[in-house]
This record gives sequence, structure tokens and C-alpha cells, in this order.
Amino acid sequence: MEKTIDIHNYDKQLVSTLERMKSSKISDENKAIIEKFGNNCFATGIGKPRVVKYVQTLKTLALMLSFIKPIVTRGGFLSICIVISLPST
Repeated sequence: MEKTIDIHNYDKQLVSTLERMKSSKISDENKAIIEKFGNNCFATGIGKPRVVKYVQTLKTLALMLSFIKPIVTRGGFLSICIVISLPST
């Protein structure tokens, strides 16, 4: 495969997005779920730009949900992760 120039610097964006997520006020369990979800995306062949977007979106949702309800259940947050990863029809 031909190597292309990454003008958006997605490597740096991914690292900084993960650092911001880890230093945010969301629960440690949700941080672990988001990180595991991102790793799973890479394992299934999803590209860096999409993973960056998913991690940013999940971090935002986790912060919003923590203000509404202090404890987001593991099953509920995993359901959000699964819905986000489904292809749109």
C-alpha cells in the first residue's frame, strides 16, 4: 500500500485525544471502556481518523452522562459504544 502524507497528523491527534480523555473527570471504568473500544476499533481495521472521532465523542457523552447520572452502568455505556460503531443504513 502506498504511504500518504498525513497533513492532519492523526498520530498526534490520537495521542492527545487519549491523554485528554484520561485526564478528564469521567470514571476510571468508563475511561477503560473507551480505551478498550478504541483498541478494538483498530483491531477490526477502523482507521485513525474515525477512532479519534469515536474517542472524542465517547468522552463527551461520558461527561454529559456523569452530570445527569453520577454512575453510568457498564452495560449502558458499552451499549453506547456498540451503537456508535454500527454502520449507518
